[in-house]
Amino acid sequence: MIIRKTIFSLLSACTLLVSVAIPVAAADQPSLNTKTENTDVDHHWASVQLKKWMDQDLLSGYEDGTIRPDQAMTRAEFIATINRIFGFAAVNNASFSDVKRSDWYAADIAKASKAGYASGYPNQTFLPLALVTRQDASVMLQQVFHLPLTPDPLSLSFRDAADIQSYAASAVQSLAAAGYLTGYPDGTFEPERPLSRAEAVAIMDRMAPKMFTVPATYTGEQIHGNAVINTPGVTLTDMQIDGNLYLAEGIGSGDAVLKNVVVNGITYISGGGSHSIHMEGSRLNKAVLRNVDRSIRVVLDGDINEFTIESQAIVEISDHTRIGYLSVAASANGTTVIGDGIIEKLKTDVDMTVNGKEIKQGASMQVTGGKVKGNTPSAGGEEPTSPLGGGGASQPGGVTEPTQPGGVTEPTQPGGVTEPTQPGGVTEPTQPGGGTEPTQPGGVTEPTQPGGVTEPTQPGGGTEPVQPGGGTEPTQPGGGTEPTQPGGVTEPTQPGGVTEPTQPGGGTEPTEPGGSTQPPSNVDPNWTLVWDDEFNGDAIDTYKWNFVEGGGGYGNNELQYYTQRPENVRVENGSLVLQARPENYKGSSYTSAKLTTKGKGDWTYGRYEIRAKLPSGKGMWPAIWMMPSKSDFGGWPASGEIDIMELLGHEPNKIYGTIHYGNPYDHTGGNYTLENRAFSDDFHTYSIEWKPGQIQWFVDGILYSTKNDWYSRSTNQTADNPYPAPFDRDFYLQLNLAVGGNWPGNPDATTDWTVPKQMAVDYVRVYTYNGQYPDPGPRPGKNLAAGWSWVRENGANWYVDGNPKQMNITTQDGSFTNTQTSLPGNMLVRDPGTTDFAFSAKVKFNASANFEYAGLIVYQDDKNYISLGRCFSGANQIRFTKGQAGTATDKNYTDSVFPQEIYLKIEKTSNNMYNGYYSQDGVTWIKTTDSFSLPLTNPRIGLFTRKLGPAAKSAVFSDFSLNGEAVSY
Repeated sequence: MIIRKTIFSLLSACTLLVSVAIPVAAADQPSLNTKTENTDVDHHWASVQLKKWMDQDLLSGYEDGTIRPDQAMTRAEFIATINRIFGFAAVNNASFSDVKRSDWYAADIAKASKAGYASGYPNQTFLPLALVTRQDASVMLQQVFHLPLTPDPLSLSFRDAADIQSYAASAVQSLAAAGYLTGYPDGTFEPERPLSRAEAVAIMDRMAPKMFTVPATYTGEQIHGNAVINTPGVTLTDMQIDGNLYLAEGIGSGDAVLKNVVVNGITYISGGGSHSIHMEGSRLNKAVLRNVDRSIRVVLDGDINEFTIESQAIVEISDHTRIGYLSVAASANGTTVIGDGIIEKLKTDVDMTVNGKEIKQGASMQVTGGKVKGNTPSAGGEEPTSPLGGGGASQPGGVTEPTQPGGVTEPTQPGGVTEPTQPGGVTEPTQPGGGTEPTQPGGVTEPTQPGGVTEPTQPGGGTEPVQPGGGTEPTQPGGGTEPTQPGGVTEPTQPGGVTEPTQPGGGTEPTEPGGSTQPPSNVDPNWTLVWDDEFNGDAIDTYKWNFVEGGGGYGNNELQYYTQRPENVRVENGSLVLQARPENYKGSSYTSAKLTTKGKGDWTYGRYEIRAKLPSGKGMWPAIWMMPSKSDFGGWPASGEIDIMELLGHEPNKIYGTIHYGNPYDHTGGNYTLENRAFSDDFHTYSIEWKPGQIQWFVDGILYSTKNDWYSRSTNQTADNPYPAPFDRDFYLQLNLAVGGNWPGNPDATTDWTVPKQMAVDYVRVYTYNGQYPDPGPRPGKNLAAGWSWVRENGANWYVDGNPKQMNITTQDGSFTNTQTSLPGNMLVRDPGTTDFAFSAKVKFNASANFEYAGLIVYQDDKNYISLGRCFSGANQIRFTKGQAGTATDKNYTDSVFPQEIYLKIEKTSNNMYNGYYSQDGVTWIKTTDSFSLPLTNPRIGLFTRKLGPAAKSAVFSDFSLNGEAVSY
């Protein structure tokens, strides 16, 4: 569990360029379309780049749905975008007179300063809200992408080249020569012109055309330009990268793997830690390792022409590895090389070890088969050996990269050497524009945040990025109905109408808000309180909470506009009060409030306890829920959502606890109903205990739901992410009161507004577990017994549960003979073990729409098979089918006796004869009128489902028997 409460975590990475989730209503459409629908980018000159960045969760818009591509960017917005590209997380202690710790950009400025590409002015200002100019942006981009400075900036071809400040001329020339930066049609560069959002995205997209931001394996691409990996868990396989590869700091202490990858440019290694960067069968032209905050372990199996180590590293080289020239800088103290590979030339400016042998500073030698040959100080800086196959790769645009340290002429980077001065850098004396600080947009000295909104409380400018549901549960697939709970069962009230204890450890619940004035030091010895808000002050603590402002429906046709006005949100009588009001406000008919802890309270696992009193009335939709701090697996729902409590105002005695996940979308949860009472009558305590592989929901200390089966799959992946993803990383809390929407319905004449519609929160408490969490193990319900295998598996559409075990398979479109659809998936089969056989199973399946079909199958291939099942074709029938050479013969039998559950059996006898049977009880069998003769080669037996068109439906198989013996799933 991690709590982030430092000044640099206050709304970190906060600009309008933040990730945005796909509204549920559009979740099954291409993500690019869903994210750009109704925006102002469709006909813009940079629409392709803008949409691409939106699709990568790197760009979102304003509360009114616009992107405003031609609006100028501030310095703060620009550096926040750079930080997001590289995943910078480390901060320094630099302070600036115009940056307060409560400013949304404080953390990003601290990161940029630490990374070394922007650090302020001599008068200790940073000018975060000054508009970033084209020349200033060039300097920062040249620094952060490690581009070589052009030796002759006077060769700039722009008509106004003389207007480019001396500190920026080389950087502008470097970007221009590489093709990243262009001028205007009249041949000018306009260095003092503010950079627009579209221009910034277009330039950075040219510099990093390929970004790997989601943990996954990526295969078989040729990348024309640079590539960035900014998250752990990425594997690149069979790729060629023509430009540079940036293994960025966003990898953290995780790992990245390169398998059979060729990098023609320079590979910059800044991310990784004890887990390491792995290179398997790959070839790198040049590599530079630099991270001043931690040691990086690199495991090499391949070929590197030049490798420069500028910070502490552990380098493991296999006996298949060749390094042409290895240079270890003085700043890389503690570096160790291990292994049996070949280093044709090693030069070190610091004491180090090679296979346990101490190598002194100044030594120059060879390493062959793990043995060091020669260990004498070099006479001056020796040049690296030439890369095999011709000289070093040039940068895009034809600019040759100078040699790296150990003969270095590259502009020095953070890590100990002075970088060229720049605006926002070190010693530039004047402000951008050559003097006075530019006025802010609209002539305001200290502007409100982009989008004309007051200072944002969420990363993302004026409002929090729109989550599905906007603070409440997203609309469910298929319309506005409430999410069906497993089995559709209403959670029973507690036995005997017991009065529920409110705390996990028991105790009497106070009846008034604020009745608990101090948090318990330890409610349960297994849990320790680590974060809380008791709301005992006079105002909302903005070091713990962010306000969300905005309307627009939040993907669910909600009617409220969230504000931070005291009429809608305040601390009162020891409680946080969120109040919905019927009033016309900024185009909405209602106002309300929403708070989040994003960036101020983000946790993985723990106990979350909220004591609250809820409103009632048609259209009220209070929610206490959690969303992922980062969309590591992609947009909603792949990265998950945890709903601690939701209530529909027209059902005031019933609350829901739900998780949302998957790609395609899925959800599961439970509900709890009070007997003869409403949740609006008094305060109740809503809790979850979230552990690896398990989430439990409680009301007043009473457990009512436990879930442990879910999955996550990122876009373009064929396999699920490792369980228990997505619920294995940081989430943040959200409290909101929505009005109307697809699920609760809208307020109507029965909604009594004379009774204030308030969600009053007495306290919010977060606990960490004192013991060691157990290993979650494999995903429940996803482990097949020996002997079973799948034909065209869709892992999202099956699971095993129950005792004894039963197999649940969801129908999906497919047909053996209809070429307009795919072939049936999720056929579960096994070897019958004998030439003649009989197998049976109990099948629960309500075939009620055309071409729904589930049952047993004898399968040779897609053209030759025998199947028996419940099928709907004009009526609910038993269907016996022979597929031979691609032609199906169907025999149908009236099924009026067994409306849903039925036992089915297929028997194979001598002479390749197949008989079908069905039964009500599995004891007395009815033989089908017809039999089929069909020679099959090595057939397998098992289960199948399919459909053509209707909505997906689950079939449940149990009691599988083969030749009279029970077989487990």
